[in-house]
Amino acid sequence: MGFLEEDFNNLNTNENYSLLQKAVDNLQETVSYLTEVAQIKVVEFSRLEALSLYDYVEKAIYNFSAIAQHAEAIIYNEIDETICVRAIPVYLNSSV
Repeated sequence: MGFLEEDFNNLNTNENYSLLQKAVDNLQETVSYLTEVAQIKVVEFSRLEALSLYDYVEKAIYNFSAIAQHAEAIIYNEIDETICVRAIPVYLNSSV
């Protein structure tokens, strides 16, 4: 995305571009996690992490925020912030 910033100086001030950049960053993170998980043959319990379900849903909501704004919609995360699930981060990320 850096090449766009070089060509268009005002992109950094565009809210939609910022949302797109964050979505691209999240996608790159997911690809990285999937690559790591693909190398795991058997998932051992010790590899599972206690993950905040609320945080993962917040991240997913953020990824859809541009679409929601365009549709004049509001997405609420009503998951209790204390709920954790044991999972591999990439699996949970791709499921939410």
